[in-house]
Amino acid sequence: MLNDPARLDDPLWILRHLGEDEVVQLMERSQLHGRPALALATAHVFLHRLDSSPVSRRELFREFQKRLRRLGAIAEFDAMTPEEMNLVLVDTLQRISA
Repeated sequence: MLNDPARLDDPLWILRHLGEDEVVQLMERSQLHGRPALALATAHVFLHRLDSSPVSRRELFREFQKRLRRLGAIAEFDAMTPEEMNLVLVDTLQRISA
């Protein structure tokens, strides 16, 4: 599920950078992350925005997951293009960090 096809040299790089709690949260929220594209995009956006957040890593990821779960009730992630999904994820994460 977290195999990054864009990184042929190291497709499982994400697993080395996510903490155990973060991986568990991704795996336990099947209503969101049962979609491999969403799980990969969520992890990717989180890891690339992590350094710019004043919120603790643990709280940032938990709040990110809560907001995505609520958003999933009204937004169809499967119908989004990768670019649209990325914009939604980045916007959601930035709102937490602000």
